[in-house]
Amino acid sequence: MKALISFFIILLVSCTNQKQIECPTMTFDISQKTTLNPEDIECKFIALETTDKCLIRTIIDIHFYDNKIFVVDGLKNGKVFIFDDQGKFITQIGSFGNGPGEYIQPYRMHIDEKNNQITIADTRLNKLIHYRLDNYKYISDQKAFNFSNCAWLSDGNILWFDAVGFDTGKRENYFIQITNKELNTIAYYGETKEMPHYGIGEQAFYQFNGNMYISFPYSPVVYQVIEKGIQPRFKLDFGIQKMPSYDFFLDLFSKGSSGPEIMLKSDYINSFNIFETNSYIAANYYSKNFECYFGFYNKDTKEYNALSNKDLAKIMELPNTRHICKTIKDYFIMQLDAKDMLNKHSTHNELNKILKDTNEESNPIICMFKFK
Repeated sequence: MKALISFFIILLVSCTNQKQIECPTMTFDISQKTTLNPEDIECKFIALETTDKCLIRTIIDIHFYDNKIFVVDGLKNGKVFIFDDQGKFITQIGSFGNGPGEYIQPYRMHIDEKNNQITIADTRLNKLIHYRLDNYKYISDQKAFNFSNCAWLSDGNILWFDAVGFDTGKRENYFIQITNKELNTIAYYGETKEMPHYGIGEQAFYQFNGNMYISFPYSPVVYQVIEKGIQPRFKLDFGIQKMPSYDFFLDLFSKGSSGPEIMLKSDYINSFNIFETNSYIAANYYSKNFECYFGFYNKDTKEYNALSNKDLAKIMELPNTRHICKTIKDYFIMQLDAKDMLNKHSTHNELNKILKDTNEESNPIICMFKFK
């Protein structure tokens, strides 16, 4: 997860900004006993080949296309790799550096099959780098602006998010900017207000059925991006666990540089990310020292389950789990660290077969899981 630990001015976007539109509440309460069992979950595993040319620590973005796996490595000096669907290394896209066709901090990837193009967004150099999709040759760079995250909409336009907001030049600041492919501004959404907050974690983007959804740090509301703005889709309630109040942040603000550490050591929910498939909505949410929790909502039965990292690992028969990073069809995707898997006991037969050919220096194992 990309950590942003800094002061910034942020808006707790609320339903009141959308003319009091009511939005349903999804409740994930860790105090409620889960109904999930090992037989309810199907897991698949892909071990990514390890060579000196493709060393990976953290998968920060991943795409499955044309029987290939495209991986953005989240190391400080990240890289972008391609593997086949069995995990065998194929090649690297681009290279590290600050010249044409090079990147320093690749963070997001977009595959445009129609225009035979793959684009990498670099949040350090603030640019988009375009390559051919058929042979991965460099095409061009596009200089952008400061941004924290971005995503491509179904109409080809680009949604940009910035933690401090985009300045319109008219004494207005917005979290979201929509541009066309030429990076010309189309619209701004999510006007900011001056409220001193700490940014820990990241805002959540996710796409489902051609729609884009977004949430903002410390707001429990998930919004859908529509033609003329954003509108609430649902809000989250974490039961016995709570998100921080404005008064809590005012107190942190008065403590200066020690504030982020206090936030991380508190029991408040400090960030969350949402993922959706045809059957489920999943929430990864984080509390004290980024302790990870999972919430799952069954769209068909309307049933909610909330689990700790440890409890989900037990149900999945894994030594440990990490946060969800993507979805593909009905599967949720997470990274499993080889060292972590080897140092603890696994009872999953398919994973144990892979671990026989794995050592502590091996690349991450991709875990794809879904509910039956």
